[in-house]
Amino acid sequence: MLVKLLEYKQCFVGNMVQLVVIVILCMSMMSRSSHANQVTRNCGRPQHRPQSCLHGDKHKDMPSPEGPEYAACHSWQQSSCCTAEFTQQLAAATVTNIDGFHWNRCGDLSESCENYFIRIECFYRCSPNVAHWQAEFPSAFNCVPVCRDFCDEWFTACADDVSCVSNWITDWDVAENGSNYCPVNSNCSTFRELYGNGKGLCETLWGNSFLYSNDTSNDPNRRCLLPWFPPNQTNPNNEVVRRLLLDNDGGRASHHLATIAVVIFLNSIVMLIN
Repeated sequence: MLVKLLEYKQCFVGNMVQLVVIVILCMSMMSRSSHANQVTRNCGRPQHRPQSCLHGDKHKDMPSPEGPEYAACHSWQQSSCCTAEFTQQLAAATVTNIDGFHWNRCGDLSESCENYFIRIECFYRCSPNVAHWQAEFPSAFNCVPVCRDFCDEWFTACADDVSCVSNWITDWDVAENGSNYCPVNSNCSTFRELYGNGKGLCETLWGNSFLYSNDTSNDPNRRCLLPWFPPNQTNPNNEVVRRLLLDNDGGRASHHLATIAVVIFLNSIVMLIN
């Protein structure tokens, strides 16, 4: 009887050690995954789509380098989802429209604001990173986490510019030829009045395309993307995407380990009862 009790004790202790190890691993993985959830809340998770561009005629099939004819969007020139021909539209002294979509329905944007609109347009059309957040509509993305400081700086640059709509994806009146117009009886209001701050701007102007992240571009372990970076730098978003995809894997693994932990715990209880 004593021998049997000792065997049970050893087995129980062994199970408890395994349980503690699994709990520690789960907590570590869930902590990492919860950081991702702060960035991707209510938006689903990024899907691994290596060497892919958004679908549709606005993008190339796969990212590739572009040559000297690439007139703008130079952050993405070494691995671009847009053509040199597209970038030439953004190299004009004043950009008033892109493929017939007008930016100046309440007057031309200020130079500082226009620069941010160009960066966002380049990010959408040229970045090889955004396909991981592809939306149901194939040439769009959904809830791409953007660094807080970029959104705040974008708002500062455009605070005194004006628009007649707040959501530039859905709120325009659109003619048969695709041109956008201010809705009837709409008024031109400043971005400060329309959005209030960088979060309001990032999460409204392009509809559900962007998510305002609490991380900044200076955070070494950030989970947010930069729509622009100096062209002579390596794309910093590649590492961020890798980190976010690992967070996804960690979340799935933690649930699996939690299931194993429950089985071990129940088995130990059964042993004690018997």
